[in-house]
Amino acid sequence: MKRLIVLTALTVSTLMCGQAVGASAQAQPDSIITKKYEVRAVWLTTIFNLDWPKRPAQTQKDEKRQQQELSAFLDRLYNAGINTVYLQVRGRGDLIYPSSIEPISPSIKGKYLPSLSYDPLKYAIDECHKRGMRVHAWLVTLPLGSASYVKTLGPNAYVKNNPRHCLKYQGEWYMDPSSEET
Repeated sequence: MKRLIVLTALTVSTLMCGQAVGASAQAQPDSIITKKYEVRAVWLTTIFNLDWPKRPAQTQKDEKRQQQELSAFLDRLYNAGINTVYLQVRGRGDLIYPSSIEPISPSIKGKYLPSLSYDPLKYAIDECHKRGMRVHAWLVTLPLGSASYVKTLGPNAYVKNNPRHCLKYQGEWYMDPSSEET
């Protein structure tokens, strides 16, 4: 009889503890993690026209198309509940914003457009903020691209301006991580 009472007491206490733990675990997301702190994010890739833009700008009309394309893309993300965008701002030795260090990405600016009339990074930040979305820069740090790709970057290519900070490995260029300047 003592065994039955002990066994019953253990079973009841285990069930009660299990319910209490289960109940608190279910209540936890609402009480501890609020929507204000949730991160519902996407990685927005710019390299090779994978996510945005779908085509490089060859004219100023194309620049407007890029802007409209990004705005529509961000609207879809916002409507899906996304609140954070990790935007690729550096691909393979190229950037989506004007810089004296590396050239604008061929994914953004086509070879026939001398320069952009807008800053794609600033535009993306402004558009995200209009929707209450956070935006974070995503950098591809060391890869610079294949030898043929580096040639397309022109005179501002990092490899051309900083050859002693670069390494070539299996046909691909990289910034040398052992170089202090890198």
